[in-house]
Amino acid sequence: MNVRRSRLLRCAIAAAALPAFGPARGADLAPVAGEIGFRLGWRDVELCAEPPARLRRVPTRRSDYAQYLAIPLGSGTNNVIGGCLDESRGAGTGYDLLYLDANNNGDLTDDPVLHPQLEQRSRLTLLRVPPVNVQIEYADGSRRALPVRIEVRAWRRGGAKTLVWSVAAHVLQHLEGRVPAGARTNLLVGLYDCSRTPVEANGCFDDYGVDRLRLDLDGDGTLDPRTEEFPLSRVIRLDGALWSLEMDAAGRRLALSPCALPTGRVAFAPSFMASSAACSGAVELASAQGFAFVQALPQGEAVALPAADYRVRDGRIRTADATGQLWEAEFQVEGIFPVARDAETRIQFGAPFTVETAVEGEPRIGAETCVAMRLIGAGGEVYDNVARIKTRMEPALSILDAEDVVVLHEKLEWG
Repeated sequence: MNVRRSRLLRCAIAAAALPAFGPARGADLAPVAGEIGFRLGWRDVELCAEPPARLRRVPTRRSDYAQYLAIPLGSGTNNVIGGCLDESRGAGTGYDLLYLDANNNGDLTDDPVLHPQLEQRSRLTLLRVPPVNVQIEYADGSRRALPVRIEVRAWRRGGAKTLVWSVAAHVLQHLEGRVPAGARTNLLVGLYDCSRTPVEANGCFDDYGVDRLRLDLDGDGTLDPRTEEFPLSRVIRLDGALWSLEMDAAGRRLALSPCALPTGRVAFAPSFMASSAACSGAVELASAQGFAFVQALPQGEAVALPAADYRVRDGRIRTADATGQLWEAEFQVEGIFPVARDAETRIQFGAPFTVETAVEGEPRIGAETCVAMRLIGAGGEVYDNVARIKTRMEPALSILDAEDVVVLHEKLEWG
């Protein structure tokens, strides 16, 4: 089944507040620099012709087409880092200067001038800026200097003659420390930023610019992004048990303690093809109460979760068809499901499937028509990016007449 790949839309709701406390047996977290490559590691904002409101002083512009930027970093009063992209040799000569309010004081004239490196990729123009330390302010008024990688991009949208300019920023530091947790007396933990949009209410420390947690489960002294990374949550699962995770108000200290919250149990029941023994994957759950978990598939027995209302924020599945060919897909589930105290919830998804189509425009000669398709499973989950392993699907459109004669067969491109 060919399905149009669509961008995952995530509801940006207020992050659940975590209790402020002074953990007695916690970990002191320290910034650790490094270039961490995350799937969702960039924050993108478009450039504009007018300076951000907070910029009170800007350099004399050398171009009539200077572009301004405002990057949201941190969550304090001064949580927008302003800047200006300029042309040193005048209008039309090419952008080669970037003024960035790195010290976060609303003044571009007292910061070093940055010189982006030009890179051309087909229809995309890139201006890369070497990592620069930026003063990021948090809700409690504290500041932290974090290295930020900045990339300015320009492309033509929909074949238009006018370029669309945007800037992407990625914080290059994470927080790291060691904490006791049961039999693990010196567990290495790391907190990372990998959000593209405002973080959902899944227990994420949005106030500190991070939303992922890594645990050194194998004790090798490194934090593996493939096997040791999880969504940051008020409660985590470690060594088969639930642990409450707490931080102090400044986000510089972390502690784990046995979870005393009421719990329920949840089981996922995937139903695919006859050879579904080959089924594997994972489901990421999130709740407005501040809990987030990744559950491997196939699941087997039900697992304990804090009692709350959950939604499936992200899912991935890999299974085999009747010929043994492996397929993979991403899916999301619309709506929420409750996990009640001392009760078990069973979530069914997979077969039987239905396909929904929507057509925008009229399929007449010379007219453009947009065909959208959705593959929906038994649990209401919506699948994206369905394809055979190590292949790329190329959808085709066939039009048949009343006698089932193919009158047109073309590659299908949809918007």
